[in-house]
Amino acid sequence: MYPENKKHSNKALSLLVSITITSPLRYAFVACQKIKDVYEYAEQNQTR
Repeated sequence: MYPENKKHSNKALSLLVSITITSPLRYAFVACQKIKDVYEYAEQNQTR
């Protein structure tokens, strides 16, 4: 076995997991921001 290689693959795996977890969160955050902008824009148009 190569312990150094195993350590490297573990680091890559953890990086992949962190990317997999954070990407949907980032998309959800951006989607929430866009929805909020749309609601604020609609409210501004209604008050006029």
